[in-house]
Amino acid sequence: MRNNSRSYFAIVLLKSLEWVRWSLEDQIETVPFGRDPVLWEEGCRSDPVRNRIIVPDMLDRLARSQPNLIADVGSGTGYISRLAAVQHSREDVRWILLENDPRMVQLATDLTESDDLIEPVQYDILSSNEEWAGKFDLAFSCFASLDFGMNADIARSLIGLVRTGGTFVIYLPDLLEDVVQMCVRERSMDAIHAYRRGETSIFKPDRFTDQPEPFVAHRLEHCISHMLAAGTVMSDMRFLERADDKRIVAMEFVRQE
Repeated sequence: MRNNSRSYFAIVLLKSLEWVRWSLEDQIETVPFGRDPVLWEEGCRSDPVRNRIIVPDMLDRLARSQPNLIADVGSGTGYISRLAAVQHSREDVRWILLENDPRMVQLATDLTESDDLIEPVQYDILSSNEEWAGKFDLAFSCFASLDFGMNADIARSLIGLVRTGGTFVIYLPDLLEDVVQMCVRERSMDAIHAYRRGETSIFKPDRFTDQPEPFVAHRLEHCISHMLAAGTVMSDMRFLERADDKRIVAMEFVRQE
């Protein structure tokens, strides 16, 4: 009788887990492609990380390197570049906002209509685009690699945007805390093992749009090794503190001949 009861409860548990899996799959399938650009812009404007950490760090780099042409890769609505352009001491710097989502590009175009030095461009980092190859003095990616990940091809595409001697800066949160929280939710260590191998993807609500979004949780070493293999040297690495649970890591790479 006891064995029959255990079998019954095991079947009920399996059915419940199947229902949860189907529910999650339905949520994933109904999520629209890309993020709502208006909600994204509003989130950026009130985001202390971008306003108090990323933009001041970027301004410090601009003052040091004095670039003339800058690429914002995975720019969204271009909030960081637009704010940095206003606060930067030089007014003759040209900013190119490279973004794949056409709705983000359209809103960025509307917001920069009166500024001749900021140009939004629809751009897919996964496709070659010779028009911008080797053009930029400085390029940066702020959290965008959480969407497109990092591998040898992506690293070559990113560093291929800057000229020889040019700089590429990658901003990422320290993702270990997210991976640990995922282990707790799933009551499994699978996520931490996958994180060690560089294979982890996490699905959770975006804090600006509140829509479930997938993002790639690579270890920093994974990102660094691919960028170095793409023909760079690492010139700077900064840990930028946040007021909450995670640090922001800024990694700077210089393209070699």
